[in-house]
Amino acid sequence: MIRWSSRVSGPRSYAALIFDLDGTLVDSSRDLASAVNAALADLELPTRTLAEVLAFVGDGVRELVTRALPANRHDLIEEALARFERHYRRGLLDQTQPYPGIPDLLRQLGAMPLAIATNKLEKLSRRIVDGVDLASHFRKIVGGDSLPVRKPDPQIVLTIAADLGVRPENTLLVGDGVQDIEAARSAGAVSCGAGWGYRGAEILVAAGADVVIDAPAELLSVVAERELREME
Repeated sequence: MIRWSSRVSGPRSYAALIFDLDGTLVDSSRDLASAVNAALADLELPTRTLAEVLAFVGDGVRELVTRALPANRHDLIEEALARFERHYRRGLLDQTQPYPGIPDLLRQLGAMPLAIATNKLEKLSRRIVDGVDLASHFRKIVGGDSLPVRKPDPQIVLTIAADLGVRPENTLLVGDGVQDIEAARSAGAVSCGAGWGYRGAEILVAAGADVVIDAPAELLSVVAERELREME
């Protein structure tokens, strides 16, 4: 299902598309949860369910680890962060895979300029994109440590648009998090909520996404038909 907002209300032409990574292009949930729980177990702390870990994802590694710790054990943030990073680097690609339909979608988008904007560290993001064979589709990858700011700060969107030589208002940002919706809005870009991701469609609608889709293939109906013909 495609849910249009009154601000967009139908297909448009875009000069570039920007994708979030975790929860949008790839399902990394089990590898993230495994690393979180391995770090907690190292410190003899209670582990977390997959649903809890997913609720903590979106604002970068430090926030993920901080949220996973018991409220009275934030004195262990640095140690827990170091242990999480060690475990995650080892198991980064154990179970992480593109969501069904993503490889086909990227192929059908053809020569359109595509980029990734994620709050995950850039080096780890590149390892994932390479490891799941998606790297060739993207002209630029910006991670949580690539700039002094992270999503929802609009600078990440503005930087990518400038580097691709497009205007922000002609850019569509696709993501599963409220951070993505807010970053697009602040930058003057159009936001598309990925309802198959970690947050779900209703949260993205409530956050004010310009359009929300339930499956990757529906993105082709958000991009104007004329534009797709030109890319063939």
